[in-house]
Amino acid sequence: MLCSVSVTLYTARSAHLLSLKDEKERELWVDSQKGLPLQQLTVVTCMETINKNLPTDKAISSLVIGTESRHVLILDSTGTAIVHKVQLKSVPVFMAVDGTLDVEYRIVVTCRNGNIYTIKVRWWWWWWWWWVVVVCQRAVQ
Repeated sequence: MLCSVSVTLYTARSAHLLSLKDEKERELWVDSQKGLPLQQLTVVTCMETINKNLPTDKAISSLVIGTESRHVLILDSTGTAIVHKVQLKSVPVFMAVDGTLDVEYRIVVTCRNGNIYTIKVRWWWWWWWWWVVVVCQRAVQ
């Protein structure tokens, strides 16, 4: 059952456990690892920047990162925390970003499955909430 799950959904330790052939070796390895938290390490596949609140070249900006684990992450301006995280159905390979982070923005993402996804975010200040729309468009082949 575990072998049918996509490799990108495994942690490195889970993949190592599945690669072990001997049952006794698996038990020893699980005993040595069971107290440690699981972490999903991923690889950056594409990267862009988005301005925080002004559409100028010298404005404060944040990184927009596409990852091998099928996420699009928007970091804060210091790069130390994730502000927004969107899960896609495939691994992003190219991105184009338009707009500003504090007002309204659109991220167009091309993925390995041949689809183009549009992530639209609008802030409604009078209601103090925001919404994300992910639209899938089939790429012309």
